[in-house]
Amino acid sequence: MSFSLMSFVLLLMSGPNDPKWVKVGETLMQLGRHQQAMTVTSTDAAFRQIRFKVTRGGLNVEKIVFVTENNQRIEVMVQSKILGGRETRPITLDQQVSGVRYIEIFANALDRRVRSRVEVQGLVASSE
Repeated sequence: MSFSLMSFVLLLMSGPNDPKWVKVGETLMQLGRHQQAMTVTSTDAAFRQIRFKVTRGGLNVEKIVFVTENNQRIEVMVQSKILGGRETRPITLDQQVSGVRYIEIFANALDRRVRSRVEVQGLVASSE
């Protein structure tokens, strides 16, 4: 019961313009070094920061490329090793990103026997 009350209090404390993290996409990576496309689940939100969550295994992420609805390619150098069960620090983008059709991930598996599940999250840009 105290958890429900605490959740309600936190909900009341967060205003309508408070930023929130949303899931942009998720994929199960293939083994080895490769480039893989990820389907996007949230295309209507605009965001200025991203972060990765990795479960099952780990990845060495070189870069990601956002491909937008008008075929603009926005490349983001990540250069980060992400262990399974962890997430990256927020990565600030050079420009606000919206209208993403899909994401390309360039990475290699840390453990070549385990496929990593990767989730990309975006921090929704405030509407101020």
